[in-house]
Amino acid sequence: MEWALDHDVDVYVMSFSVPELGAFRAHWRMLAEHAALAGLFVVSGAGNFGRPGSDGYAPVPKQLRSPEDIPLAVFGVSGIGATGRRPAFSSRGPVLWDVVHYDEGLVDKPDLATINDDVPVLGTDGRVLPRRGGGNSYAGPHLAAVLALMLEADPDLTPWAARALLSETAIDRGPMGFDPLFGAGLVDAFAAVRAVERRRLGR
Repeated sequence: MEWALDHDVDVYVMSFSVPELGAFRAHWRMLAEHAALAGLFVVSGAGNFGRPGSDGYAPVPKQLRSPEDIPLAVFGVSGIGATGRRPAFSSRGPVLWDVVHYDEGLVDKPDLATINDDVPVLGTDGRVLPRRGGGNSYAGPHLAAVLALMLEADPDLTPWAARALLSETAIDRGPMGFDPLFGAGLVDAFAAVRAVERRRLGR
């Protein structure tokens, strides 16, 4: 993240999940908060630990690990598949914060959803391969691309403003309102960019 800030990177995407960090989890959160305050849009897939019996499975509130469990400073992204349903592997919230300096208790996560299953996969020659991909490592980059479009519409957009606009324009999925499967809902790229443009023009 420090390197990204030094090189004027706008959006930083992570595709890893670290469990059981203990008190060191607070350092990860502080790092992400400082990066976001410096203008870096920090994104992480929500993890693939939701299917009981699978490798890495963890019960709620530990399905989302670090860094996707960090509130506000990190966009933790789950997703839906081509059928419009949540894949069983997708981690769900909420998460528990009970470490030094951060002891809010249960915190709502994930934040948003994009597409995370039955995704076309490109070969090195640019052609679509016969297999399809799945996992929240697809969901994070999808949101990163939407954030890049939003920043194109307004380079002065902050992570906090982007989060609010994404949540307001998301398509509700699952239980009504914010929920532990899809967060604020399925990201609507077109609506989000239009909302940025209207905000920038003061309309």
